[in-house]
Amino acid sequence: PQAFSFCYLLFTLFCILLRVVANTLKEIFPEDCPVIRMGGDEFLILANETSEEKAAILIQKVQEKLREKSKEKIPLSLAMGSHTINDGPFSIDEAISEADRKMYENKKATRK
Repeated sequence: PQAFSFCYLLFTLFCILLRVVANTLKEIFPEDCPVIRMGGDEFLILANETSEEKAAILIQKVQEKLREKSKEKIPLSLAMGSHTINDGPFSIDEAISEADRKMYENKKATRK
């Protein structure tokens, strides 16, 4: 029973944190940029008409907002990466893969 109760508390906390992150993303990104939960703790944002520079600014704003919302014992931060497509044909899978790769680079760099 204690282990079950402990797991339940962790799951509840995870859900609350996911909601905080999702709401923060929706606060920062424009309304026409859908925030999609890809599974687990990963999100994808389709940032319409957003240059690479603007994407970097939005990512920074998300990090700042999460720092503001963080509680002393539960710091909220995200590893984030983006990939910008300017024009021409592209593969959705390749674009997502490149953003994912950059996110993991960011995660490595910020965990040191």
